[in-house]
Amino acid sequence: MIQNKENKRFYSNGKLLLSGEYLVLDGATALAMPVKYGQSLELAQLQNNNLLRWEAYVMNKLWFFVEYNIENLSIIKTNMKSVAEKLIKILKTLLDAHPEFKEKLKARIVTNTNFDNEWGLGTSSTLISNLAYLASTNPYKLLQSVSNGSGYDIAAARQNSAFLFTKLKNSEPEIQEVELNNNYTNNLYFVYLGKKQNSEKEVSNYLRNNSVTSKTISEISSISRAITEAKNTVELNYLLKEHEKIISSIIGQESIQDKFFSDFNGQIKSLGAWGGDFILASTLNDAEYVNDYFKNKGLKTIFHYQDIIIKS
Repeated sequence: MIQNKENKRFYSNGKLLLSGEYLVLDGATALAMPVKYGQSLELAQLQNNNLLRWEAYVMNKLWFFVEYNIENLSIIKTNMKSVAEKLIKILKTLLDAHPEFKEKLKARIVTNTNFDNEWGLGTSSTLISNLAYLASTNPYKLLQSVSNGSGYDIAAARQNSAFLFTKLKNSEPEIQEVELNNNYTNNLYFVYLGKKQNSEKEVSNYLRNNSVTSKTISEISSISRAITEAKNTVELNYLLKEHEKIISSIIGQESIQDKFFSDFNGQIKSLGAWGGDFILASTLNDAEYVNDYFKNKGLKTIFHYQDIIIKS
């Protein structure tokens, strides 16, 4: 039986990384954006003091459930054992740092992600942010305990505008809110490639093979800042192209535009881990051109900047 008086609800934004992919891990300044999609978490205390019931919904449809014995976080029943075990890792990390948190977990927890899990907009980061809210703990420290990410996605979960993000050693990241120029944001589109990228795997590969110089980190940081100062689409497209050249040379992959969209009238840039999730398309052509072009390529999930990005 749920005691509604104990209900608590939290919400965190999803994210897109416009610049600084990969190198953000080494301290390059990146440009990131919170999106209008995200994940909620709601907790209600249960009278059964030894049970944690977890239900995860995706666009209001039950996707995953698990029941744990809260004393040892053993699985009583679940529909996805691999997800249940991954969740145990996060919860144990919280409990190791905050043993008192166990009392709060004698509950029913319901999460709801209002976007397709395959889009890569931050199912993990929004969950970690919400759990940190629930436990009143530092979300960056929680992330560091369970992931090798930079933390920009955690920042996006709690921001309400575009921001420059710089990972710092042994301290909180540096975050600077920025406002991008409408002269070019009105010409930006985000297109889902139809393939979910494994960000953790890509990050591990990058860190294992990393040979980035301080000069390259500085170049990417300069481009990130220059994007925030660009006055129009022509200036922006030049910066995006330069950024693609640098990352292409570092990770040894052909740019997404050269590989698949060489006839696009404008500039295309990979976002996040290359090869999956979303791309950015910047063009002076109208929305009809953009939609027709990508739909002819078999890509149907297309967002205009104004339709997906949170603006303060």
